[in-house]
Amino acid sequence: MPALDLIRPSVTAMRVIASVNDGFARELKLPPHIRSLGLITADSDDVTYIAADEATKQAMVEVVYGRSLYAGAAHGPSPTAGEVLIMLGGPNPAEVRAGLDAMVASIENGAAFQWANDAENTAFLAHVVSRTGSYLSSTAGIALGDPMALSGGAAAGSDIRH
Repeated sequence: MPALDLIRPSVTAMRVIASVNDGFARELKLPPHIRSLGLITADSDDVTYIAADEATKQAMVEVVYGRSLYAGAAHGPSPTAGEVLIMLGGPNPAEVRAGLDAMVASIENGAAFQWANDAENTAFLAHVVSRTGSYLSSTAGIALGDPMALSGGAAAGSDIRH
């Protein structure tokens, strides 16, 4: 891969919980309108957070949990755990599935890291979200719909999965 080639991330696991158990809902402190959950993991946390925001724009879902499981891009805790876990909450399985579908499309075809050099030992992410959804706007403390630029990099010696 020459410089500027995309490093496409992958979804490592995905599940829908159609009807959340009341005890689990209490443990997660879910509001009463959240009755279904979608769980997704992927091997790039930055890209997955961008995808989660996209889901909030395309479906009646909100991000109820998001956490990086970070030990380096090629060092997830297991082959299906990936680098990040996102839980989408929604009123029903159809909305949650629509949110997960939006996330998968964004992860597979949207923002991605790129190689900064032909040696493939330095990568970067540069992406503009032209209109933030509820997730990135609340996380960044900006108004819903405001634009947001995201950038990140992995220095030489980092282990980038490809």
